[in-house]
Amino acid sequence: MINEQNIILQRANNNMENIRTNIAKITGSVFDLEDELAQQQQLLRSSQREQETLNKEHNKIQEELLIQQREKQQHENDIRHLSRQINEQQNLLNQKQENLTDLQSQVNQKRLELDKIQEKYNSH
Repeated sequence: MINEQNIILQRANNNMENIRTNIAKITGSVFDLEDELAQQQQLLRSSQREQETLNKEHNKIQEELLIQQREKQQHENDIRHLSRQINEQQNLLNQKQENLTDLQSQVNQKRLELDKIQEKYNSH
């Protein structure tokens, strides 16, 4: 019976030692997991800060793009307006050129008439 009790006590001691070993392993694993969790949380905070920075930069780029699109539209409107003005000025210039040509033709005609009158006068 003492032998049996010694065996039971030895088994209980072995079980206790195994439990202590397992507790030590689990404690080490818990510490490792806590360290890993802290690192993951730090990475998450860093990623969130980076995302905020990227979002701000994205918004700034979108605002700049919108401004450039508005400026482009204004430039296109200005170009159309100036093009119409140029066409109007060209048409006016063409009309003036036609008038000038007509006047030049009239002047030439009057010169011819004047020359004929002058010839008649000189011939008498």
